[in-house]
Amino acid sequence: MDKKTKSIAIVVVLAAVVAGGIYFGQRSPQASPAAEPQPASDQPAAQNPDPTPAPPTATSPLRAQEKPETPAEKPAQTPAKKESPAPAPAAVKFTSGKCIAGPAGAPLKIEVFSDYECPACRRYYLETVRPLLADYALPGRACVVYYEFPLKMHKHARQAARYGHAASMLGTEKWVQVTDALYYYQATWAANGQIDPVLAQVLSEDEMAKVTAWAGDPRMDELIDGDVALGRSRGVTGTPTTFVGVSGKTEKLPTGIIQYPIFRRYLDNLLAQAQ
Repeated sequence: MDKKTKSIAIVVVLAAVVAGGIYFGQRSPQASPAAEPQPASDQPAAQNPDPTPAPPTATSPLRAQEKPETPAEKPAQTPAKKESPAPAPAAVKFTSGKCIAGPAGAPLKIEVFSDYECPACRRYYLETVRPLLADYALPGRACVVYYEFPLKMHKHARQAARYGHAASMLGTEKWVQVTDALYYYQATWAANGQIDPVLAQVLSEDEMAKVTAWAGDPRMDELIDGDVALGRSRGVTGTPTTFVGVSGKTEKLPTGIIQYPIFRRYLDNLLAQAQ
């Protein structure tokens, strides 16, 4: 085969691969299932309906590590429960509405009302929010705010919300680790309400003691009630619901999962218009 004929053959093969491959960041129905989603800016959202990325390491809130053993494989050491957990000191500030990741003065403000026991919220967080934190919050292009909106239909959602808010008081890194664990093992704790063994896999004994105390403080329920009231005042009726603000204007996006490639184009367009 001469060089000219060989070049033509290579072009034909490449064209066939592109035609049957990725279209606007989404895999075609014939493509093989996506691998575990990683928070990389050039990776499209995973199409696996039940993604299970591993919780991040303690050194980076967004770096994946080796998949931890599930509770069934290696029972976690549940911290000894006190009959009456000591409330957090009054000096500890319970706040909501702060940037969980990214600077407060970022060009974009992304607000998410979510329920830890909601399957759609699980998928939205794992497939969309995790890469969004890496590509927009950490570089300082967006402030990401998470509000707790536990639905009454979910028996253990409010308790998970207490732990989620409590973890945010330890900083972004710990909030990401706890949120990863809660969504990663959602089916486990949602079935029996045993959240402590799940979080004990990602928190130290000291961190676990703090989070447990804060989660049991009455002020935590007031904080969650405030999140729910705020959501209802803004028209939130289901989860996940996302709001995006830029240049003083805020838009409520359709409730449900927003695929990351689509969301990324939307955010980049807003940033381009704001310049």
